[in-house]
Amino acid sequence: MKTMSCLFACCLCLAASAQGVAGAPQILHPGDPTQEGACQSVALTIVGQSFAHAEQLAKQHQLLLRRYRQDQHSYPGTMDVRPDRLNVDLQKGRVFAARCG
Repeated sequence: MKTMSCLFACCLCLAASAQGVAGAPQILHPGDPTQEGACQSVALTIVGQSFAHAEQLAKQHQLLLRRYRQDQHSYPGTMDVRPDRLNVDLQKGRVFAARCG
């Protein structure tokens, strides 16, 4: 009986999140074409630009900008994939590499 109650509760949570009920956890899908497309276009544009310029473009396109590496220093990162996050590697104040996620 206890197993059935837990299973029922899990089903309710999944149904609530799928329907977008207020207060239910929202699942961010990594394949969102609008955010992914914006991120990819900004990533292609900012390579070779200054970090300040990268910040401006990320803000204009409502993207999160995360400094992943700077010169020889690596910053902490997470394993989650977010289509609205732009990860950049910097060398001497300029964007050396940029990738989405």
